[in-house]
Amino acid sequence: LLKPLPYSEPDRLFALRSMDSNGLPTGLMAPRFAEPLYEGHRLVEAGALAWARAGSIMSSDGTPYPFTAFFVTDRFFDVFTDAMAMGRAFAAKEPPASIIISHSTWEKYFGSDPAIVGSSITVDNGQRSVIGVTRPGFSFPAGAEAWQVFDAGPTLTDRINFQGYLRLRPTATPAQLEAELAALSAQLGPNTEI
Repeated sequence: LLKPLPYSEPDRLFALRSMDSNGLPTGLMAPRFAEPLYEGHRLVEAGALAWARAGSIMSSDGTPYPFTAFFVTDRFFDVFTDAMAMGRAFAAKEPPASIIISHSTWEKYFGSDPAIVGSSITVDNGQRSVIGVTRPGFSFPAGAEAWQVFDAGPTLTDRINFQGYLRLRPTATPAQLEAELAALSAQLGPNTEI
C-alpha cells in the first residue's frame, strides 16, 4: 500500500522545515537556519536549498513553452544521488548558465536528442548550457522540469522562502539528527524552530 520513495536510500533523506511562533510548520527555510547543518557537519553527508520559478523554454523547433525550473544550491544532486541519466550533476562553483533538464523535458521539447548534453538551450530568453539530464521519473521537487544553480549568499541569508533538504551520513541516525535540530533551534532563538 505504501510505495517507497523513488530515491537511493530514502531513509537517509530529510526535508527541513521551519516553524512559526505557534509551532506550525511553514514548509520553508532561511539559508542561515540550514547552513550550520550542511558543509562539514558530522551527521550530514550533503544538504541543499531550492526554490521554484515559472518561466519559459524554447523547444528545438523554436516554439516557446511555459516551464518550471528549480533554482538549487550546488549540492542538490549530492542529496539526491541517483538522479542523473546523462551528463553530470552540478560541481562546486558551477557557472550560473549551467542547467540540468528532466528526462520528460528532454523528450518533450528536444525530441530525445542524444547530443543534448553540452548544447545550448534558451530558457527565459537567456542561453543555458545543458550539463545533464535526469533519469526517467525524477522530478523533484514536484513539478520540476529543470534545475539551475544559485548561490545562497549573504543577501539571501535571512529570506525564508527556500525548501531545504539533506542526506544523512551512513553512520548517522534520525534520532541524532533530531537532537541536533533541537539544540540548533534553541541557539536560533525562542521564536525560531527547525
